[in-house]
Amino acid sequence: MTVEDENPLVTTSPRWLNRYRGGERDQVWHELRQLGATVRESSFIDEAQFVCDEMAARARRNVEIIVERLGDAGYWFHTNDEAQSPVTPYFPPSAKASDHAAWLEATFGDVPLTLLAWARLVGDVWLVGTHPMWPTSAAADPICDYFTCFPLHPIGSTRTT
Repeated sequence: MTVEDENPLVTTSPRWLNRYRGGERDQVWHELRQLGATVRESSFIDEAQFVCDEMAARARRNVEIIVERLGDAGYWFHTNDEAQSPVTPYFPPSAKASDHAAWLEATFGDVPLTLLAWARLVGDVWLVGTHPMWPTSAAADPICDYFTCFPLHPIGSTRTT
């Protein structure tokens, strides 16, 4: 039995990237989830990674816009502690980002393709902070990516704070 037999929504030529770009994002993600580990087979992996890379590229553009707009609105990015030391909220991926992604797979085995795309294409995001209109820092809801909150390995990291 082939993957196509098990899931008639998926073909050997899924055109996921074109469909994703064309607005069928929910359907494409659904099909990718339905494949499970099969998505890593040679007939699917490249197209699946293209979709994940497209997602990460969109996320990077959104992160850049969010950081700019928050800063323009008076938001203050800082460490998530009492000191609240200023931090740079976003570092694009370094030249070693692909090495970091390869290290993740070598160390942990099959890492979600979305996580690998984020590591290679988005970079380091830290949106913890406060706004002058908020009475206390308790009003802040810390948002950070997994690599920043729980660093696994220094490869590709440019954060110094």
